[in-house]
Amino acid sequence: MKLPKLNDIHPGMQFYILSTSGKTEFDLEAGQYTIGSSEDNAIQVGHETVSSHHAVMDISDGGQVLIKSLVPSGMTDSDGDDQEMITLFPGDFCSIGQVTVGRESLVATPPNHPIVSAPEKRLPQQVVSKAESKNWTDIFHYPFREDALIMMIILLVLDNVLLFVPRFLFLAAAFMGILLMILFAITILGTVKEIIRSTLEAEDNLKIPLADSFDLEGSKDLLLKYFLLGLVWIGSTSFIAGREEVPLALKFVVMSIPIIMFPMAVLLVVLNDNLAAGFYIPAIIRSILRAPLAYTGIVALAAISIGLEFLLDLLSPAFRENKILEIMLSIIGSFLSIYTTMMIARALGLYAHKHMRST
Repeated sequence: MKLPKLNDIHPGMQFYILSTSGKTEFDLEAGQYTIGSSEDNAIQVGHETVSSHHAVMDISDGGQVLIKSLVPSGMTDSDGDDQEMITLFPGDFCSIGQVTVGRESLVATPPNHPIVSAPEKRLPQQVVSKAESKNWTDIFHYPFREDALIMMIILLVLDNVLLFVPRFLFLAAAFMGILLMILFAITILGTVKEIIRSTLEAEDNLKIPLADSFDLEGSKDLLLKYFLLGLVWIGSTSFIAGREEVPLALKFVVMSIPIIMFPMAVLLVVLNDNLAAGFYIPAIIRSILRAPLAYTGIVALAAISIGLEFLLDLLSPAFRENKILEIMLSIIGSFLSIYTTMMIARALGLYAHKHMRST
């Protein structure tokens, strides 16, 4: 078995392979690695059940791990179901032929393999208590916790600062508004990503992602990726539903599609660091069906958020005569939007932590 050279570039990105010859542990940096029995593979696994070029593993700079099968029915998940593409969260594993490829983690114990049993690993008590303490009521007060509260205040300022600019500075405010809109979009997207990632790793707090807002290359990738995701899922369905010839019942069905599918599409893009994962319908459906009742709660939160925004838009014309009331309504709407977005991000992270990992 040939494995990549060990390195310390990405601490925490440890993997293992279990086969009839035993367990082999190794580290990998970000990049793409082919897995198969041929010598030209980055990870050569000499086992009779492994094809010459069996699978490819993509590891993003952010630590997301995606394995794609290159042969029909050549890979199974931890439940034994055939899969074409699997996300390996910390502690997860998959089978390639009769060989197990797994990802080590501080928050999950590597599984026992039917051929070779992995040694038992005792977890620090504080890590176990964190992982076990998560419950769905946490999402409601999460935005008021430490770094999350700081980010909510920052986002509120970015979203509302122009309300206090005098009217005679209209041109300057218009130019500043474009910059603030871009900065707000980058910051809230970075916040959503960090909430999901930290929640998946059983963290109760959020590392403030402000550095992402000032990373030009990373910011462009962030905006483009989620703009395209939203454009396809929300923009296309809105275009269809907006046409007069479309029956009302069909409009309702069409508009319900992104409300149901889009949250999971976002989650898969964050976890895989790959835009294509957000359009891979089989993976989205399978992920939803892992815990449909829990996911229904997330969809309900998204529907409530949309309903609140719609209600505030209906109330807005009535407050235009009073500048102070108009500003107050705008700030309330902004707060509710940011608050519910952070709640939904936390709920998605909990969903991934509880239902999309093999522990």
